[in-house]
Amino acid sequence: MRYSRVLRRVAGVAVVAVAATALTGYAVATSGSDGSKSTHATVKAHPKPGTGIAPLALTIPYVSGGVTSGFGLDLQFFQQRVAALSGGKITVTLQGGYLTTEVGLLTNVRSHSTQSITVNSANSANNYVAAGISTGVWDQQGLSCFMAIQAPGLISSPPLETKVFVGPIGQSMLDCAHTQAKNVRALGFIDAGLRHPYVVAARQPASLTGLTMRTSTSLVAEEGMFGMGAIPYPVPVGGVASLMKSGAIQGLDATPSVIAGFKLYGGVGNGGVGVGFGNVPTGQTGYFMNNEVMWPYAGAITFNQRFLSHLSAAARHVLATAARDTTAYGIGAAAAQGLNQSQDIANCGVEFVNASPDSLASFNAGAQQAVTTLSLNPTTRSYIRQVQKVVAKTPVASPESYPTGANGTCALP
Repeated sequence: MRYSRVLRRVAGVAVVAVAATALTGYAVATSGSDGSKSTHATVKAHPKPGTGIAPLALTIPYVSGGVTSGFGLDLQFFQQRVAALSGGKITVTLQGGYLTTEVGLLTNVRSHSTQSITVNSANSANNYVAAGISTGVWDQQGLSCFMAIQAPGLISSPPLETKVFVGPIGQSMLDCAHTQAKNVRALGFIDAGLRHPYVVAARQPASLTGLTMRTSTSLVAEEGMFGMGAIPYPVPVGGVASLMKSGAIQGLDATPSVIAGFKLYGGVGNGGVGVGFGNVPTGQTGYFMNNEVMWPYAGAITFNQRFLSHLSAAARHVLATAARDTTAYGIGAAAAQGLNQSQDIANCGVEFVNASPDSLASFNAGAQQAVTTLSLNPTTRSYIRQVQKVVAKTPVASPESYPTGANGTCALP
């Protein structure tokens, strides 16, 4: 219960319905696959792309990785959809690996003035009207609408991600973020995949208990790690490689893409990898826990509300539609990317293993403890219960087909 008092201080407003007309002037009620209802923004189709839209250039920065990261791939899709839907009138330039904290980036977008509303100041730091921002960091600004996303073990498969993010619950979370923050509008989700425990050790650990595990700078992620017995080490992702190589951390929540991108492999002569290769300490091995799913690493395509209010209804429609399309695209793209890169990292010394029954039971008990603590926040409790109802009606997904070992030499840089 280490963080419970902090989490209770996060804005605990009730989940409220907000009018979808803020974006477009139209609303339609829809039914989810679980029988729930939601109100989504929509508009009548325009005669052809670009009608009623003035030329607009946007720069969208994001912190988590470059163009080949999960966020990067999703935002490239968003970029392409915006261009197609606007007939080329709205152009998006992406700035991956933005050199600031994600909390700072959220502050940046929230505090943007109404200046430069026609062309975003692409070359001026701290002057962005939009960004791709991890949902895990919003709690640091007292915003609780996305906290349930990182409740450990709650959303544990791509089919569940689809039902939550694409369905009524996801739309409600996006609307709730505007209700709480007021000066931003989250239009859709981006997805970097489901995170699993990834531990570096001389042999496979029996549990996470006592291990120092890196987390994002998120109160929710810290609570999740603490609940599972680990010692949370919150730090921006850019510091992961050096911390692992020095032994300051023993692991983190990771996807195969994170492991590949930060070279969190090597250390043992597996698959032709020499000692000291990559960022795993010499003589140790990276263990990816197949059957322990922590949480989705999701983000939100976020716009300054004042900026949106200055755009035409047609332009707002383009951005909202492209963001919703990106939500549906990103879940499958992240899952495919993880599977595609899993053999690459297996060839570089990573072992994909299943936790023992005792270890899995300990993991699940710790996850439930964290969920109980997160539920002290009323908004989070409401969303956790909504997701649990979806989980109860969703068949258990087949486990991912991860590699059983190396099938060649390491080809990663």
